Amino acid sequence: MQKNFTAVEIINYAPREYHFDIKDSADAQFNNIQYMYIGKNESMTDGFIGCVSRVEFDDIFPLKLLFQQNPPPNIKALGKRLVLKLN
Repeated sequence: MQKNFTAVEIINYAPREYHFDIKDSADAQFNNIQYMYIGKNESMTDGFIGCVSRVEFDDIFPLKLLFQQNPPPNIKALGKRLVLKLN
């Protein structure tokens, strides 16, 4: 796994890679995360349009944990769920 790197892939778009210039001496470990927003949250004025089907953060897969039969108590979905039924 590459350090200070993230990749975003959206269907029908070329993958985009982001590299962050973080010094080795910086305390940039995400080992005490309290909240992770996926999609739209209350701080955004524009809505989120699309489908988030996979999220990986190091070796943690929050969406996979959320949709388990008995998800961990610290993994929650807040707000309304939008379900689109295609005929």
